[in-house]
Amino acid sequence: MDSSGLGKRKRFSFAEKYKILKELDAGAKRPFLEQKHGISHGTLAGFLKDRAMIETSIASASNLDSKSTKLSRYPEIDTALLEWFRCLKSTAPDESVTCPFLLEKAICIAEKLKVRNVPGYLEPVFLDLNWIDRWKKRHNITSRQISGESQSADHAGADNWISTQLKLIREEFEDKDIFNADETGLFWKMTPDRTLSFRGDLCKGGKRSKERLTVLVAASALGERFPQLVIGKSKRPHCFRGVLNLPVEYDANRTAWMTSEIFEKWLRKLNNSMRFDDRKIAMILDNFSGHPNLNLSHIKLFFLPPNTASMTQPMDAGIIKNLKHHYRRFLVRKRLLAVDSETGFKLDLLQALDWLKMSWDNVTPTTIKHCYQHVGFKDLPATEETSAPDTSIWSSAEEAGLVSDGLSFEDFVALDDGVAIGPGANGLEIDDILNSLHPPSDDDVDIENDDNEYPPNIHVP
Repeated sequence: MDSSGLGKRKRFSFAEKYKILKELDAGAKRPFLEQKHGISHGTLAGFLKDRAMIETSIASASNLDSKSTKLSRYPEIDTALLEWFRCLKSTAPDESVTCPFLLEKAICIAEKLKVRNVPGYLEPVFLDLNWIDRWKKRHNITSRQISGESQSADHAGADNWISTQLKLIREEFEDKDIFNADETGLFWKMTPDRTLSFRGDLCKGGKRSKERLTVLVAASALGERFPQLVIGKSKRPHCFRGVLNLPVEYDANRTAWMTSEIFEKWLRKLNNSMRFDDRKIAMILDNFSGHPNLNLSHIKLFFLPPNTASMTQPMDAGIIKNLKHHYRRFLVRKRLLAVDSETGFKLDLLQALDWLKMSWDNVTPTTIKHCYQHVGFKDLPATEETSAPDTSIWSSAEEAGLVSDGLSFEDFVALDDGVAIGPGANGLEIDDILNSLHPPSDDDVDIENDDNEYPPNIHVP
């Protein structure tokens, strides 16, 4: 390499460093990148060493133009505290947070890292309000964000979205190219006779968490559906062994939560598919902390106002409910067959993924269009009326004594609607935040091995 190119040291922003790291991930050789960007071998090695902080800054959409390379002395605390803060502001944007309270959270995270025997945290750490001040500057967190701001009322925010932003989106994109994506939690093993033990369990790290999945679905205003992404707790469950192709896209972490890393990976893969098809689409998202704001070549992201999803998001207008309706019918049918055959009931994750795919296939374009019409797409092409859901199998389950007293099929379908899909702001959930930032190992325990299984499996036609 010509040493003259290195005579004057160039300082790179986080965005520039991130781009170089992505080039390296895509297969570019180090000498090529060093020559292309005029950097030394040591500089590139420094980018790799600082990858976690660079990716955190990109994911939080903060300090992208900053060229400071001064990193936190405690990067794990820095990242976990940022994730906690982002979750708080996505779920309770008006809530005020003081700097002493942030310090308390940071100290709590440090104590938990020590218990986990994380290197660098076995000895005392030195955290004070000066560290919090530097943390705020690193992530461009302003005093206004700390104190909280008053937000528009739900209905006012929704009306404004529909009358202004949604109108602009539909002027820029055809309806066939406007998509909405959203996540839902799913207790994938829950049968009607086990619902009492699930009631009120929002799966914040408890026993039921290993029976929960997070399911991401996306569909257009005209009913086109993208394949689902399902997030579990085990990277390679036993039931996946020997399986070449899964029925859905699958990812995993220790909490089965959606994270910004997983969502970005899904979005970039979809963007590559759109680039291959020479197609540009709009993607409408809620303001969940796991949805990073990315600048993509063929997908333009639009974010709903806080606290308006029930009035502005098509998935919340009935699409996810319809998906769960079909999935629960598969569960009830298999439970009935187990009773009739007297051979017991067992369900593994692979069959659950098969059911999810079939359930998503059963959500009709007509149903999807009707849900879009409910949230502002009033002038979509006319569609035929949807038929009432078939709940006859529920009567059979009641007759077989498989339904908890007073439980309707609608209640059964909606029983896990409140399940967490990502880390919340509650301090008691810091363990789950740390888990979500730590990827699962290849030899994680198989999630279908469970004390609560019914005995042996039977086939459902």
